[in-house]
Amino acid sequence: MARPPIPLVVLGRAKSVAGPLVEQLERSGELMVLGHASEPALATRMCRDRRPQCVLLCVEAQAQIELLSAVLAVAPLPVVALVRTASLGVAALAAGAVETLPLDADAQTVATALRLMASVTIVGRREAKEAPVRAAAALARPKGTGRQPLVVIGTSTGGPPALAQLLGALAAGFGAPVVVVQHMPDDYHPRFADWLTTQTRLPVHLAQSGMRVENGTVHLAPGGSNLVVGHGGFLLARPRSARGPCPSVDVLFESAAQLEGFSVCGVVMTGMGSDGARGLKAIRDAGGLTLVQDRASSAVFGMPGEALKLGAAELALSPAGLAEQLRWWAAELAPATPRPEN
Repeated sequence: MARPPIPLVVLGRAKSVAGPLVEQLERSGELMVLGHASEPALATRMCRDRRPQCVLLCVEAQAQIELLSAVLAVAPLPVVALVRTASLGVAALAAGAVETLPLDADAQTVATALRLMASVTIVGRREAKEAPVRAAAALARPKGTGRQPLVVIGTSTGGPPALAQLLGALAAGFGAPVVVVQHMPDDYHPRFADWLTTQTRLPVHLAQSGMRVENGTVHLAPGGSNLVVGHGGFLLARPRSARGPCPSVDVLFESAAQLEGFSVCGVVMTGMGSDGARGLKAIRDAGGLTLVQDRASSAVFGMPGEALKLGAAELALSPAGLAEQLRWWAAELAPATPRPEN
């Protein structure tokens, strides 16, 4: 039985280089184009009133990123972006696209991505109003007070805006190293590190094997290999796994759970799938603090939801709430300042 076509709106220049691909997919019955717009007013009206399942955005310049931002401000839809460059791909993800592909991607690849993303329910990017899993005040003093704190964060679909909100709420000199896994194409990571630098007061570095984690610094896992935290807090690259996403949140988290001399906080944020749930459970079982982004603020509640089902998380909070918990946790672990002698 033939699958029904995906009703969608196409955004971008009227004569985009992706035009022939869209026509091919429409003729084959994969798509049902409800409209095509290149101006914000028309685009927002189409996306709000015609009820597409998803949006296909052709990104050839910064103007299309601004178009994306205008649409998502009024219509929380899954957006697949076809991008000319990796820099534009990072910009599209930062603006809220859930998937990016090269502008010259083949028809089958685009159709597969659209069908997968059309099934995603975008629940919005607002501050949570629901109660956390446990009241923040009920959390006990962190175990291992006096140990070196370490924050590990994993995220995927919808992650860049949420991650920027969390990291942007941490002050310069934050009292713990932060190691981040963000699922995205391998060649995006250097540009994503540059973009994150503009969103936070913390320095952001693309992690390299042999680099030691440093307080108040964000270490971003590079594409193409897994990242682990080894003895003494050194970051080590591991080969790509045969299965699962790479870099893997689970691989990073499970290595952090085994560290000696560290108190670990694991955070799973918005994303499809279940990567990070098993690793977060390992951190909790080892006595670390475990947090997830809540449903109300997640673009896609897959990864956080799976962690909650597994009993891996102590709290579910918005990005701002997560940042507040991290500030409290790091301050509680900080060694007491000795009183001056008379």
